[in-house]
Amino acid sequence: MAPKFYLASTHADLVMAFQAITGMIAMCRFPLTPVPPDPSRIAVKVSGVKAPQDTGHQDGWDYTGTDHGSIDVYGSWCDMIETSAANMVQIIYGCPSIPIP
Repeated sequence: MAPKFYLASTHADLVMAFQAITGMIAMCRFPLTPVPPDPSRIAVKVSGVKAPQDTGHQDGWDYTGTDHGSIDVYGSWCDMIETSAANMVQIIYGCPSIPIP
């Protein structure tokens, strides 16, 4: 697994690190580490409300690729994430026999 830090020896390095971090959030992209053991059993919640999986990429969430290493959130759900009133995102990995509330 890759390290989860940004080296910033100068002011410019720090600015670039913050741009990289906030750029991922502004795009509503979230890395998944570790990758879900069962990709069909995850839930994405925005401020406690479960967003639908939307493979059409209109209003919900979907994996960014077949490796299931990250997700993108789209439409009104991304809009909610970008507002200060609804910026809590939970990504929950589920168990095979227990529904995710």
